[in-house]
Amino acid sequence: MNVQFIEDDSIDSFKLVFNKVSKDAKSILILSCDKNDYDLNKINSILTSCPVPIIGRRYLI
Repeated sequence: MNVQFIEDDSIDSFKLVFNKVSKDAKSILILSCDKNDYDLNKINSILTSCPVPIIGRRYLI
């Protein structure tokens, strides 16, 4: 299991950590909140490039 916490809520930080984690993962669980305010097109581009299953949840805070 590999747990990552990203304090910086930039899309570039997310992409950097996501790419590092996805290299060795069999699946990925992403928990996020609406305050991250990621651009939908950018986040979809990152997520659809991943070859492993992704499960996620966006929380309203």
